[in-house]
Amino acid sequence: MHFIVTLIVALVVGIYTYKKKVPVNAKTLLFTMAFVIMLLALSDFFAGILEGIQDARNNR
Repeated sequence: MHFIVTLIVALVVGIYTYKKKVPVNAKTLLFTMAFVIMLLALSDFFAGILEGIQDARNNR
């Protein structure tokens, strides 16, 4: 799951930086890493919610 999310985010960020011609410097890389980490945390969060919903359905 994390691998797929990371690939999608890398593709989106790469296309954005290519189209906008953003200069790649330390600040850009820092923001990109923060964005990827945030998305990985969100994917974990939503995976946990979905797992909880499935558990609730199985308990009935």
